[in-house]
Amino acid sequence: MPFIGTIHILLARESQRQPWMDGYGIHVVYHRDFIPPVYLPTFNSRTIEMFLHRIPGLSERFIYSNDDMFPVSPMKETDFFMDGKPCQHIERRELPEDYSQFGWVCKEGMKLIAKGFGIDEPDNMWLSNGHGPTPLLKSTFTEVWLRHGDVIRSSVTQERDWKNYNQYIFAYFQHYAGMYVEKGNDTVYTDNLAPLDDVRKAVEGAKGIICVNDVIIRDGFDAFAATVSAAIERRLYNYKEKTYGKGTKGDSAGHGRADAAPVAGEQRRDGGDDTPHEKEVQDQVAEKRPADEADKTPAPQEKGGKGKNNGKRRFRFDS
Repeated sequence: MPFIGTIHILLARESQRQPWMDGYGIHVVYHRDFIPPVYLPTFNSRTIEMFLHRIPGLSERFIYSNDDMFPVSPMKETDFFMDGKPCQHIERRELPEDYSQFGWVCKEGMKLIAKGFGIDEPDNMWLSNGHGPTPLLKSTFTEVWLRHGDVIRSSVTQERDWKNYNQYIFAYFQHYAGMYVEKGNDTVYTDNLAPLDDVRKAVEGAKGIICVNDVIIRDGFDAFAATVSAAIERRLYNYKEKTYGKGTKGDSAGHGRADAAPVAGEQRRDGGDDTPHEKEVQDQVAEKRPADEADKTPAPQEKGGKGKNNGKRRFRFDS
C-alpha cells in the first residue's frame, strides 16, 4: 500500500510502544492525544472509534483498521477511494432472534443515522459493513457529531455496553448520504476457531487483505499465532523475491523509508478539549519523527462485495 503516507497507531500508554514503531512512517498516538480527558481511561474500542477524527495530523481521507487485519497483496488507492469517495459495500441483513450486543449496537446505530435522513428502519434489520479496513472521511465524523453529538456523548462508556455506538455509524452516514462508491476491498476472514490448515490456506489465498480474528483465547492459541505468522512471512518473502529478485537484502517493508508522502498539516477544528501537549504531537507528525522516549475463530468467510468501477481520477491520501 505505497499510497499510505502515515500509519497512526493508537495506544493507551507508553508501555505498549514497541521499538519497531519508530520506523515505517509510523506516528504513535496515545488516547490522551485525541480522546477528551473526561472519557479516560477507556478500555472500550467503541469509545475510541467515536473520536478518530481528532487524531492530530489525520487526513480528510483515511482508512481505519483493527490490529488483526493484514494486507498480503499489492493494493491500489482505488481499492479504498474513487473520485474522492470511500469505497464500501454494505448489506442489509435480518437480525437473528438471539442477536448479540454487537448486533444491537449495529442496529441502533443504523436507526440513529437513518432517522437523521427521515428514514424509519425496522428493529429486526441491520446493515453489515463487513469486518475489514474501512475507508472514511474526517468530514463525515464532523457532520455526524454535529447532528448527533449529544446522543453520542451519552453513549460513551469506559467498557463495552449495550448503549454504545461503533464505527459503523460513520459508514452508515456515508451510505445514506450517497457519499460512497459501491465496491468492496477483498477482505478475507478467518479466526482461531478454524482448523489450522484452513487458517493457513486463508492467509495464503487472500487476494488483498486477510482478517485473522482472535475470537477467544483457548488451548492451541500459540500454534494458531505461529501458523498465521509463518503464512504472512511467506507471503511477504515471495512478494519481495518476485518484485526485487533473489538475494535482495534489507527490509521489504521499507523500514524508515524517506520517500513517504508528506502528512497533511490539518489542525483540530472541532473546538474540543485539547491536551496540553497537542502542539508537540502536531510537530511530531509534521516532522515525521517518533515521539520522544521520555514522554514516555469459523472457517474462512466470503470476500467483501464488489461493485462497478466508475471512477477514473487518481489522487493521494495520507493516512
